[in-house]
Amino acid sequence: MHYSTPIDPCSSGSPVFTAGWEVVALHHAGSQKTPRLNEPGVYKANEGITLRAIRQAMAARNSLLRRATIGALKIGFVPAVKAGR
Repeated sequence: MHYSTPIDPCSSGSPVFTAGWEVVALHHAGSQKTPRLNEPGVYKANEGITLRAIRQAMAARNSLLRRATIGALKIGFVPAVKAGR
């Protein structure tokens, strides 16, 4: 998602809010020459990763981990666990 709200340097990871104070993204980058999302060219903009995209990536990663764990258990792999952990 792109937006033009002023952002201080080193703000990556900061929440991006709507006008109604709903968090919709995490700030990722900003540039004088950000590629436009839906048309050719560049413009000055900030970029955030939407919470929806973050949730989708986490769900996909969890699914992969779940399948890998199930596969490992099916072949009898037991991870080593140290005492005290």
